[in-house]
Amino acid sequence: MLLASHLARSRHGVFQFRVVLPDALALAIGQKEIRRSLGTREPEVARLAAYGLSAKIIPLVRSLSSAMASNPKDIDPDNIWETLNIVGNTGKRYELDLQRGIMKADGPDDHARMMEAIAAAKALNAVMDVPRRQMSPIDAPPPPPATSNDAAQARAQRERAIFESAALPTVSRPQTIDEAIKGFLTFKKHTAPGTQVMYGRRLKVFKALAGGGRRMLHLLTEQQALDMVAALSLIPSHARGREIPSAAELLKSTHEEKTLGSGTIGDHITQFAAFLEWAIRSKHHPGPNHFKGAPKPGGGTAEGGADAFTVGELEKIFDPALFASMSRPHRFWGPILGLFTGARSNELAQLRLVDFVDEGGLKCIQITHDPAGGTRTKNAASKRTLPLHPKLFEIGLQDYLDDLKALGFDELFPNLPIDKQGKREKYLSRDFNELHLKNLGIWKPRQKVFHSFRDTATQAMTDAEVKDFFIDSWLGHSTKTITDKHYRRKPLPQRLAAACLPALGFEFLNLDGIRYEKGRWNVWLARFAKKPE
Repeated sequence: MLLASHLARSRHGVFQFRVVLPDALALAIGQKEIRRSLGTREPEVARLAAYGLSAKIIPLVRSLSSAMASNPKDIDPDNIWETLNIVGNTGKRYELDLQRGIMKADGPDDHARMMEAIAAAKALNAVMDVPRRQMSPIDAPPPPPATSNDAAQARAQRERAIFESAALPTVSRPQTIDEAIKGFLTFKKHTAPGTQVMYGRRLKVFKALAGGGRRMLHLLTEQQALDMVAALSLIPSHARGREIPSAAELLKSTHEEKTLGSGTIGDHITQFAAFLEWAIRSKHHPGPNHFKGAPKPGGGTAEGGADAFTVGELEKIFDPALFASMSRPHRFWGPILGLFTGARSNELAQLRLVDFVDEGGLKCIQITHDPAGGTRTKNAASKRTLPLHPKLFEIGLQDYLDDLKALGFDELFPNLPIDKQGKREKYLSRDFNELHLKNLGIWKPRQKVFHSFRDTATQAMTDAEVKDFFIDSWLGHSTKTITDKHYRRKPLPQRLAAACLPALGFEFLNLDGIRYEKGRWNVWLARFAKKPE
């Protein structure tokens, strides 16, 4: 079997890390090569271990080789041991610990020669620390001085150049891609469960495109990153992380399957850039961030997010005959609350009875972040108090709340289960999109969905010339200006009601035929919904 660079096998089949030293350096330290047992017979495990040791050892060898080009008389030896982390033992033995990226030597006999070599390495340390891409010919180390042994000096210089060209990128904390992904997800453990799941899915794609989780992250090059970006547009839309080949394989393939949309590709590139930025800051990758600024495909109208419902669509959606036949509470109240609040589907699905409050005589809902109590918000700006339009109570919202309280329930929709991400929105969105809208011929994936109520509310407030600050406060968006962000507090519910509720009356809709009959779902809820323990 052809072994990877810097790998050798003992007669027992155990892999060893091996670096042959340049002649001049071998003479200085008294040994021709460095060897270290890797303690494994598995080629892939040995290869990964060798990568890590190469990142530590080769730069050191390069620095020590440079000593041959320096004048040791110009070096102050007082701080040599501390600077180069070299431990001197008794007699003529000098030990350099491999765990710290340093070598061992049982010599040389000539103590002065060892001192000169190490001191010279220190002298060129500043030059050798300059990244190669930043070095000009003027900055390059000077040629070796003329000596009686010019041939040996020239050979040492050539060997040093070979080591420089073969050196791998160096980092202080090398990790495999699997290890780095695990560290990143741990770093992000305080984000919402749904966001963590999304991070995990996208980083599975990263791992697959990069060639597998056992690759060393610090060896990811700019060209490989560009190939990964290009390969994103070739991934089948139905593929999962474990089914995706590497970027090199994808770029060679030809297929006509439906692939990821441009918005999804852009989201993956953003995630890849965030992951590599964390890795650079955590010393797992030398940088730069190859994904930062990578071109993202433009999206067509289908990729632009949800669209507001038209007047004609709203008239179909709120047909009184349809609401009279609704068989579940969330199918009835979900669209009505969505219309008059513009709140996110999970913000409505997770509402509790305690979230319905009275603020100075104004009936409101509080959208809160209380994971222990079963509620979550998208971000800090999402926490807000929304005034409720009087039409909701004309339809019978208070009667429904009273029924729930009498039955001993705590949630607005006690029949909606909590999913693995800590959300309750699944059936609220699914039933509205795939039953209600689909039967009406309105549903369009990503465009005409429950989320369209937010766009409908935004459009209504914009048409009524409501100020952006109040629209952002109502929708739970981060404010757009420094003044709003740092110097204005969120408006009180009374101010929010005065600014926004007149625009959200939807006077063109005739909702007189939609009414909640008290006790409508009491029997069904008592039988099927889960009561608090």
